[in-house]
Amino acid sequence: AFVAPELLSGPYIPPTELVINEASLNEEFQPPYSTILTAYCAGKTAALRRSLEWMREAKKGVHGLGFDLVNLAPTFIFGRHVLARKPEDLLATSNAMLLRSVTGNTTSDVLEFGGGYHLDDIVEAHLKDLDKDLVSTPTEGPNRSIETFTFGITVKWQDLNEMVSTKWPSEVKKGVLLNNGRFITKPNLHMDMSKVETRLGIKSKSLEVMLREVVNQYLELSDIK
Repeated sequence: AFVAPELLSGPYIPPTELVINEASLNEEFQPPYSTILTAYCAGKTAALRRSLEWMREAKKGVHGLGFDLVNLAPTFIFGRHVLARKPEDLLATSNAMLLRSVTGNTTSDVLEFGGGYHLDDIVEAHLKDLDKDLVSTPTEGPNRSIETFTFGITVKWQDLNEMVSTKWPSEVKKGVLLNNGRFITKPNLHMDMSKVETRLGIKSKSLEVMLREVVNQYLELSDIK
């Protein structure tokens, strides 16, 4: 809901650095959608805007609503999947965005949005957002009783192959990890996590940590020693 459709994939590149944060909420956009991801983001945008409209209308009463709307908007979520029992289970989640480079035999010259956030960090955010003293919403104005946080670090897909070769050289040499998938991150996009770090006190785990957990679990589930 905070990454515009032209930024998700395709030829458009912002001429200067474009910061994505809580102020980047999309206007609604209609079909046709160029990709499944674009359609997904359109749905997220519409759902959030309907929620905001409902809150702003409902809270006009003298006594308010008695509850808040706290919106958490992460990018791709990466991390160990505790319910996975086979490699395909990992590939059916957003972890596939990391594993497509590792499992290989797929390339794309299309410039893509690159962003990620660790599963444990977004779980921590959900728990902290239940603390009304920690996450106090505005008491007046158009956003009364409403708060929003965006989550994500910038991920350069083209860097994954070198990272995999460095961390799992034996598996790459033996062909266990093909590591020949090639994908390119669209430049000039920057994820701003300052509000999350300041208000929630959460410092995002690094891409290296996310990649290590996902690839190690992929090897475990593939029964590769």
